Amino acid sequence: MINSVLEESTRFVCLVPQDGYTGLNQLEKIFAQTDKVSTSFAILLSAQCIERPNESPWRIVAGLPVDLDCTQEFSLIFTSSQPNINVIREQANSYSVSDEEAIFVSSATGMELNTFVS
Repeated sequence: MINSVLEESTRFVCLVPQDGYTGLNQLEKIFAQTDKVSTSFAILLSAQCIERPNESPWRIVAGLPVDLDCTQEFSLIFTSSQPNINVIREQANSYSVSDEEAIFVSSATGMELNTFVS
């Protein structure tokens, strides 16, 4: 995905880390880029989601060599609508949402989703 030909034309890109994520140094070297506008994953981490500032598609780029610690996980989400992201942590028992569209993210928690409609 990094430095590949993959392009995403969605309006938003979001980054959600696992609980206790400590790999900030590596995130400062990876960018969500659209045309000549680049946002580091470190900034994206604090903002959670950013909106595409122009009509060019998103690309994920980094300077070489790319050194990722894969023992810590994060979720990268591309979406065309304003996201309602619900981050599931290990201590959560249940969530209730009223939105028709919701994104549930669980990096490294082994989450199971059971849906109930009332």
